[in-house]
Amino acid sequence: MRIIIYGGMEIVMGIFNRDYNKPGKGIDKNAPKKKGLNLFYDTYFRKFWDIIKLNLLFLVTSLPALAIVMLLAGGIANDLVGQYAPLAAKSMGLASVDTSNIELSKMIMAADIGIRLFFGLAFIVLVGAGPTTAGLAYILKCFVNEVPVFLVSDYFAAIKTNFKQSLAIWIIDLAVYTFAYYAIKLYGNMPAPMIYLKYVLYALIFFFTILHFFIYHLMVSYKMPFMQLYRNSALFAIPSFPFCLLVFAVCGFILFIFPGIAMTAVSETIMAIFGIATILIWIFLLYGTCGLIIEFNACRQVMKYIKEDHGVEEKENIHSR
Repeated sequence: MRIIIYGGMEIVMGIFNRDYNKPGKGIDKNAPKKKGLNLFYDTYFRKFWDIIKLNLLFLVTSLPALAIVMLLAGGIANDLVGQYAPLAAKSMGLASVDTSNIELSKMIMAADIGIRLFFGLAFIVLVGAGPTTAGLAYILKCFVNEVPVFLVSDYFAAIKTNFKQSLAIWIIDLAVYTFAYYAIKLYGNMPAPMIYLKYVLYALIFFFTILHFFIYHLMVSYKMPFMQLYRNSALFAIPSFPFCLLVFAVCGFILFIFPGIAMTAVSETIMAIFGIATILIWIFLLYGTCGLIIEFNACRQVMKYIKEDHGVEEKENIHSR
């Protein structure tokens, strides 16, 4: 199989395609096929209530993963709280950070928990939560491709089918991001030219994050060895990098915009409104919406760059088993 990249370059890959243009159940075969954003909007609003249900299911089943990420985010939380605490003390009229002050201690504790929670949510949205992300990716892939799906049973079936690979990927993710964090801190305290290595690490960890926009899609769609998931994800991410940047920006906007407004609002009313909006979005829409954006892009890019290769077997739909 060849992946055809605009400009004439070809990348040979071991994946074969499925027919993404087959009409789904209940779709008029003679109706004009929607493309691009029109197709995304149509899928999103037609599946809106299913996305809410899927978001709730994913949120509940990903709580253990969220707790682990929050625990590992202690270093980041300590760094940021260390910068926040003097400002909080100054706003209270204190000359220094006095941990014996109950009100200040509560503010520092709330900031620590909030930073850990936000980092955990961002990590799961952009990188994943292992097995539960495999379940999420499978259901959303079915939504995009108009494949009939039983939301709850197929979600858990996809988790079971892809459990070993997805768990291994998640463990590697935790190790990579933890190592990157401490390495960036180390190089950041070194003199030039060693200090510039932290920017190299920033670039590498960003590209590693982009790979996750394809890894889970390929995992739930094709039968392939573990390392080939990374290889093929990289080969898709390179030619579609501008689209991946857009996906990253949109998901980041959804993740940051409401809590950002709430934290910087000068009015308590605006702060309360956007604070409540943030909680509602995180509970009902965050994972389903960002997940659909990521999966929609993965389906489109795979369709664009892939041709048939009988050397790799496509996984059958779970509901048909």
